[in-house]
Amino acid sequence: MSNKMPEFNSNKQVRLLIVEDDLFFTNLYKSEIEKNASLCLLSSSETGEDAITFLENNSIDILICDLNLPDIRGIEVISKAKALHPQVEVLVITGVGDQTDFYECLNLEVKGFIQKDELRANFGNILNSIKEGYAAISPTIAKALIQKNRQNEQLQIKANNPLTKRELEVLMEMAIGLSVKQIARKFSLSPYTVSGYTKSIYRKLKVRSNTQAISEIKKMGWLN
Repeated sequence: MSNKMPEFNSNKQVRLLIVEDDLFFTNLYKSEIEKNASLCLLSSSETGEDAITFLENNSIDILICDLNLPDIRGIEVISKAKALHPQVEVLVITGVGDQTDFYECLNLEVKGFIQKDELRANFGNILNSIKEGYAAISPTIAKALIQKNRQNEQLQIKANNPLTKRELEVLMEMAIGLSVKQIARKFSLSPYTVSGYTKSIYRKLKVRSNTQAISEIKKMGWLN
């Protein structure tokens, strides 16, 4: 994934807010958070409006948010959180793998987007990845994104896209979660070459993470 350095001060607890209307998952998140002394759960909300009220009066480091809330869309909570606290990282966890929501999340520079059916055994690791400044995208969602943008197994790239076809292929594989070594093996390249592609992608798009890179090429219409 990203070579980005951790964004949080290791000398202080990372403050979290949970926005989830399903008590089972709320308790699951809480139990995982309690296992990590560097994490501090400030509050949990069952509705989007309650979450926004909390955000207007409190600062947080990580927002864990379901997209399907009983009152307003989770996207609205995320947008408000980003407006109030630009440095907040967001982990979206939802039971519905809707690609429209996924693209909206990318535009808001959401750090993670995970489906609930892929969550239970991995939540602790996912949360640690977010805490350390890395992106986390559900494999199912990442693969769906790639499949949508392939025709006859070929990526279709618009003429004004600054990325080469190979750079775009590398970016898509990184979005799935493949490591530099795995991508190198897949394309019969050296890890050094793949790392070079990654640096070139970030430089051309003026971004610092894979999530931001995918968001940028979608926003600019460079990928059909």
